Amino acid sequence: MNFIFILMCIVYGLCAIYFATKNDYTTICFFLTTILFQNIIVILFSDTASSMWITIFSLIKEGMLYLSIVLYVIKGKKTEVKRNDAILAFSIVAIFAKNLFVTGASISAAIISLRQCLIPFLGVSVGQNLRIEKKGLSQLLKFIVYCSLFLSVFGLIELVLLGDDFWVKLGYAKYMYTKQGTLPSQLFKGVTRNFYTWDFGSIPLRRIVSITADPLATAHLIFIGFAIIFSGSINSFMNKSATKNPNQYFAYMIFLFLCSALSLSKAIFVFMAITFVVIAYYKKLFPPKVIKYGSIVSGMLILLYIIQGTQNAAAATATSNHISGLINGFKNSSILGTGLGTAGVMTAKIANSSISTTESYVGTYVQQIGYIGFAITLFYFRNIYTQLLAKWKTYKSKYVILAMALYIGIIFEMFFSESSVSIMGTCIYFIFIGVATRDKIYR
Repeated sequence: MNFIFILMCIVYGLCAIYFATKNDYTTICFFLTTILFQNIIVILFSDTASSMWITIFSLIKEGMLYLSIVLYVIKGKKTEVKRNDAILAFSIVAIFAKNLFVTGASISAAIISLRQCLIPFLGVSVGQNLRIEKKGLSQLLKFIVYCSLFLSVFGLIELVLLGDDFWVKLGYAKYMYTKQGTLPSQLFKGVTRNFYTWDFGSIPLRRIVSITADPLATAHLIFIGFAIIFSGSINSFMNKSATKNPNQYFAYMIFLFLCSALSLSKAIFVFMAITFVVIAYYKKLFPPKVIKYGSIVSGMLILLYIIQGTQNAAAATATSNHISGLINGFKNSSILGTGLGTAGVMTAKIANSSISTTESYVGTYVQQIGYIGFAITLFYFRNIYTQLLAKWKTYKSKYVILAMALYIGIIFEMFFSESSVSIMGTCIYFIFIGVATRDKIYR
């Protein structure tokens, strides 16, 4: 069986190289396909395959994205790089290099942290350098909606009919032990605790998990299908002669909305609210002043909620953990950072390290790379936002609205959840944002 898995890795790697050279919409389709089936395949082979080959199998899809960028640069595509962008890119590379080599953590922990820190930059860069035009984007949007529908259907079957026994019989405990050293006694009903949520009362509620075996990734991948339809992007990029019955897409949208709600993820509920506000603002569904002042009032309520959570930080609730993680990340940081691998729940689990843990991506990020690195990153994301605004003013495209909703939502989520940034769940969000900064997709 180990030989079969090694053979699968080789074939999978060759396919990844092929799609990296194509660097078009099919590359992203292949990337999404691997995300859907990666974990279920690894679970099936976790009893026989070595941990080294399982790691290689898990990293191939990510390596494909990096390779596509490298090949794009090697092929010598003539692109005009502005001086400020070059300085910004060099500064980001320098700050990561410093904190990779000057750190109190082990090299394995530092590399794991570097991998997660680079996901937003990787996704945006892939999107910006992708060979894709209006037709290719239309095909990509449809493919993503079908992926979301597939995840939803299987997720309902898994939630209602299969349950935790399905994962227990499949060998989920062995998979988690191989992946990050989680003992069977540390599991809840044979699965990890994130299959359930305690955020809505004292009774644990089961989330929709689907075939990815990752409830948070599933939640984000289902939601993006809903957002594509809800924003009207899929219709605006489809040929009118090939446009399906609007009622069919409306039915898809309702179904994906319900399945997104079954993820029981606070982040997804926030995404829903932000997406509605962004679409209402740009499509002028309500007077701009109503949206403006409504957003201010909502922001103040959220701020009060955060302050209350800070005051109750002694109580070990999920909300207080996220808020404390954000605050402690800034408190424990320094001008140049404490080094990669010195913070993060995910790094601590995977690297089996006793390091500082903060359940906030921004908190983890700023602690590791420092205040200067965080300020440089803010400039980077400000530039992305400026580019999206410029595209909206020029093209008034629904796809810009979708990208803007995803952008604002993911930035907000990054402050309060470390798992908000993952190669499986939200890398596609950053790819979409990068694609939206290109002029070719609108012409």
